Amino acid sequence: MRTSFFKGLTSLPTVECAADGLEADVTVMSMTMYSVHDNNVVAAINILDSECSTSGVYSACVVSSQDKKRTKLVSIVPEAVKDEVAVYGCNLTVFRQGKGHIVSWSTSVRLPMKGSSEDVMVMCMALYYVDKEILSSVNIVEKYGT
Repeated sequence: MRTSFFKGLTSLPTVECAADGLEADVTVMSMTMYSVHDNNVVAAINILDSECSTSGVYSACVVSSQDKKRTKLVSIVPEAVKDEVAVYGCNLTVFRQGKGHIVSWSTSVRLPMKGSSEDVMVMCMALYYVDKEILSSVNIVEKYGT
C-alpha cells in the first residue's frame, strides 16, 4: 500500500493498493481495499473479469490489461475529525505454485481537521503475509507541513 496526495494537495490524501511489488510467479486474482475501523469495503476488483466496485468514498480501479500486477485500487481519504487516524487494509487473493493465498497490507493516515493549518502525518505499516506467516514489515512515518 502507498499513500500520497491527490494532485499534490495535502488536504486530499490518497491510499493505494497495488500488487506491483509481488514476486514474478504470483498471479493476482482479486483486490479488496477496506476501512479497518468498520470493515467496510471501499473498493474491490475481480482482475480476471475486470469487474470493479466502489462505495461511499471517491475511489478508482485502475486496470492494466498488459500486466495484471500493475492493476491498483486508489481511494481519497475522507475528511477526518482532528487527530483521527484513518486505517485502511488491502487483501489480495493470489495463486502461487498452484496454491491459493491471501496477501494483506495496512496503512494509517492521521489528518488535521478541515481548514486547519496543522501538519498531515502519514504512518504506514506495510505487513506482507501469506498463510499466517509474516514475510516482511516496514514502518514509515512522514510529516508534511501545510
